Parts: sequence; C-alpha cells; structure tokens
Amino acid sequence: KVTYIYLKQLEEADLMVINKIDSLEETQRKSLRTALEERFPTKKVLEVSARSGAGLEDWFALMTSEKQGSADTMEVDYAVYAEGEALLGWLNATLELRSEEAWDGNAWMTQFAAHVQSQLEAQHHEIAHLKMTLSPEDGLGELAVINLIRNDFVPELSQTLPTDIHQAELIVNLRAEADPDALEAALRSALDAMNAGQGAINAALTHIEHFRPGKPEPTHRMEACP
Repeated sequence: KVTYIYLKQLEEADLMVINKIDSLEETQRKSLRTALEERFPTKKVLEVSARSGAGLEDWFALMTSEKQGSADTMEVDYAVYAEGEALLGWLNATLELRSEEAWDGNAWMTQFAAHVQSQLEAQHHEIAHLKMTLSPEDGLGELAVINLIRNDFVPELSQTLPTDIHQAELIVNLRAEADPDALEAALRSALDAMNAGQGAINAALTHIEHFRPGKPEPTHRMEACP
C-alpha cells in the first residue's frame, strides 16, 4: 500500500528526475529509466547528480522555461491510500547542541543518525526517509545535511561544515514504517547514547511531534475533462 502511494505520486508528476546517478551503474540507470518511461510514457524523465552537477543545467532550464500544464484528474482509491499512509509514522524534532569546547558537527550528526538507524533496525522498522540538518549558531548560513533512505544504506553527508563549532541547532525529519511512538523512542534512545558518549557536548530536545497522516477526505472532486 505504501507502493500505491509512491506510484500515485509519480503518476501526478509532470517531470521525473532520477537523482544520484553517480551512485548507479550504467545498466542500473538504463533499467530504471526504461521502467519509468514504459510505465509513464507521457512523462519527461531526466537523469541528474546533485553531487557532480551532471544534468542539473538541463533540469533548471526546463523548470524555468516551461509552464505547468493542466493534467487529467487522477483516479485515487482513498481507502488504499489511507491504509498506505497509516503504515508510515512521521516525526519532526529540533535539538539544541552546546559545548564549551569546539567540536566536529559533521561527525556528531553522522554518529547520531547511525544511532537512530540502529534503534529502528533492532525493532525491524523500515526507514523511508531520514534527514537531519545541522545549523551552527554563528555559521553565517553554513549547513551540514545528512540523509538516509533505507535501512541497508549508510547515512550520507550531502553537505558538510568546514570548521568545528560550539553551538548549533539540529532539525530531524523522519518517516518510517513504524508506530509514531516507536520513532520517538528511537530518537530519545539515540540522544541518550550520544549524551552518554559525548560528555563535552550537551544535546537537548527542544521540540518534537510525531503522528500518522489522517485519511484524505476530499471535499470536492473535479470531473475529468472529455
């Protein structure tokens, strides 16, 4: 049922972008693109790598030169969609990190993400998306960003901080096939482990919300144009 949601999101898209092509073999790229083009023959498909920059100019040019067109009304089985949504727990959290001594924010966030991953894996909860953003208090716009999109991957830093820091804010966005309470428990356990093992760095949870999306109940539905 989660797959149903994913396929409906692809069906609704005007443009499909295959990212991280630098991490795929040529045969994998071709196979993925062929599968998308065969299933969604009216969609445009691009291949890009945000890391290397490959394909980005074509993508940006397309986004800035074309207007969004009107699409046919998409048929949605809201009962199946709701069941799929109910399988995913959502968690958003904010942490404040402080230390009198300068510390490596990239290393801290990588270790914290690995702790969260380990906690969820131990309970057999599949991660759909984990993203953390670390923003130093005096970073002048600099950020560290880490992502994880499945259990058998390793948390990957897509942006790093160039220098050690003293204070920062960490924002966590997590979606996984688990009860929302289980996501909170995993986050708190990971936080306890970090505070126990990183004595000089104090990490405090300042905000947390966890939930399951409600069942979509459309008030109005437009009929498909003839």
